[in-house]
This record gives sequence, structure tokens and C-alpha cells, in this order.
Amino acid sequence: MSQTIREGRPDATPHGEAPAPHSSLRGLSRRGFLRLACGLGLAALATPVTGALARPSASQSTLDALADAQAQLDAAQAELDRLGDEYEKLAAQLSETMGKIEDVNGQISDTEAEIRRKEEELQRKKELLAARVNANYKAGDTNFLEVLMASSSFEELTSNIYYMNKVTQANVALIDEVTRAKQALDNTKAQLESQKAQLEDLKASQASDLEAMQAKQVETQNMLAGLSSEVQELMAQRDAEILASAKAEQEERERAEAARAAAAASSSQAASAGAALAGSGGSASGKGAAIVAACGRVPSPGAGYCAMWVSQVYQAAGCGYPGGNAVDQYYSFCTSSNRSAIQPGMLVAVPSHPHTVAGRIYGHVGIYVGGGMVMDNIGYIRTIGLDSWISYYQAGGVTARWGFA
Repeated sequence: MSQTIREGRPDATPHGEAPAPHSSLRGLSRRGFLRLACGLGLAALATPVTGALARPSASQSTLDALADAQAQLDAAQAELDRLGDEYEKLAAQLSETMGKIEDVNGQISDTEAEIRRKEEELQRKKELLAARVNANYKAGDTNFLEVLMASSSFEELTSNIYYMNKVTQANVALIDEVTRAKQALDNTKAQLESQKAQLEDLKASQASDLEAMQAKQVETQNMLAGLSSEVQELMAQRDAEILASAKAEQEERERAEAARAAAAASSSQAASAGAALAGSGGSASGKGAAIVAACGRVPSPGAGYCAMWVSQVYQAAGCGYPGGNAVDQYYSFCTSSNRSAIQPGMLVAVPSHPHTVAGRIYGHVGIYVGGGMVMDNIGYIRTIGLDSWISYYQAGGVTARWGFA
């Protein structure tokens, strides 16, 4: 089988070699975050790492949601400001209209008072003229005869008759004048009443607009409050994600440093084992020594790739590329469980183990490096005692076996 399938690394080992679980960020204060960030900066200067770690940041989805909510909040605030300006204008217009209505009401009151005075004057004039007409009617032609008899000449008679007519015409003209004045006041009052009615309609319209504007302000204010809460929640989420990112980066640096230290230790042990094997003069010294030496040079390809690491070690030693996954290598190459037959450079494998889901399906494999030690890949290159390795991985009832690929 040529396809390499990812195999999950064990969650723990008999000696607790598995990486420590991530600690929770809950309760980490902003001051703690600043200390953590400073620590990360110093670690970046003091500790070389393979590959640049990402700068601590929130997720793009959170940043996008925050930017969108902030834009909506800004738009709502701008709309509320616009409504406030519009409300002030409408309130000023309504106040001006009410002032005009007050002025017109005053003019109407003054005009009504003047109309009452004219009506009283007109009534007096009418009563006076009626009295005179009634007196003349009762006297018959007496007045005219008196004027005729009292006149000493025709010229005097003509003059007396002329003045009598003038008096009568003057009374009638006075009444007409008062009547016209009253009519003019009535017209003025009607115009003022019409103007007042128009102003009342305008007042009602402006009051309605003002009420609608108030409703819009309340609606916008409520929306603004909701958006403000959403922005605050998203800002808190962003800060929490930044803290989590910073914490994860620090833990990644620590894991990388631990992996380098373990690799250095494994390289040293493999070199010692290879030297011991070379000095022993055994029949497997050539191939086995090359494989053991390669164990110290080949880095981990990543967690879950135990069989890939074994294949890369064999390839680096010039012994081909076994390929496949751990269970493939177990059934293809590992034929013995006899402790006396195990040699440095041999694959040590199980077809299944109960510690991970992938392990139940694909098993696990490492390389025996001599001295009762096994090297394997569990996310970093580990060196572990053969007895401990067998005891841990045979927990599911399978038998560990070994052999050269």
C-alpha cells in the first residue's frame, strides 16, 4: 500500500510525554495580557523558531462583524443628529406659528371691540334719525309752513329750505359713514378669522410633523442603544480572541522549544546508540547504524504522521521508502515478537491501540535504536524505553512486533 494515511498521536504515554493541554484564558486580565504580550516579544528575540508565528489577532469574522456593527452605529448616530437638527427647526417653526396665531387673536379682539363701538354708535345715529323723521311725520307740513311764513323774502325761503335738506342729508350721511366703517371692520375681522384658520391648520400640521419626528428620534435612539451593545459585545469578543491568540502563540513557542530540545536529546542518544552499534561489529551494523543515525537527523513531519517519519528515516539512511501507514508496515515488515531477535534499525509497531481514534484504526510505529530504547514521532521526536512502549501500545490486547523494512 503506497498511500500514507495520517495516524493520530497518543493522548498520553506511560511517562506523560504527551503535551500539556491548553490552559484556559478565562480570568486573564488586560494587565496579564500586556505581560503576556511583552513575554512573547522577548521570546521572539531570544528564541529562534522555524517559521514565523502569526501576530496575535482576533478572527476575521469577528473583525468584519465589529467593523460592520461600528459602521451601522456611526450611521445611526449621524441619523440621530440629523433628526435632532430637523426637530429643532420644526420646533422653531411651530413656535413662530403659535406666535402669529397669538398676534392674530389680539387683532381679532381689537377689531371685535371696535365693531362693538361702531355698532353702538350706529344704533344711536339710527335712533336719532328715526326720532327726527317721526317728529316731522307727526307735525305734517307744519315745519314747512313755519319756514314759509317766517321767510321775509323768496331768497330767505330758498335758503331755509336748502339748510333743512342739508341737515337731513348730513344725518343720513353720518349713518352711512358709520355703516361703512362697521362693514370695513367686519371685512377685517373675516380676513383675520381666515388668517387664523390657516395658521391653526399650519400649527396642526407642524405639531403632527413634530410628533412624527419625536417618534423617529425614539426609534433611532433605541436602535443606537442596541447597536452600541452589539459593538461592545463584539469588542469584548475581539479582545478575548486576541488574548487567546497570544496565549496560543506563547504555547506554540513553548512546544516548539520542547520539540527542539527533545530532538537534540534524541539525536544525541541516536548518535551514541549508532556508535555503540558500530563498535559492536554485529551483522546489522551497516544498515542498522545508518537507520539509527538518520533517526537523529530527520525532524517530525507533524503530529499523526508516525509512519511517514519512519519512511523518511529509512529514505535518509539510503534504505528505501517503506511507505504506507503503521498497520501496513506492521503486517508487511514486523514478523517477530522475540526480544532476542530485535536489532537496532528495526521497525517496532502495533496494528491498533486504544488511546486515539486514529490509533484504533491505523496503529502506531517507531524504530528501535538499541540500548532498550525506541524513537517515534508523536508530534515531536521522542525517545522512550522499549518496555514502556510495548506496555503502553499493547493495552488493547494486540502484540507488538518488529522487523526491518
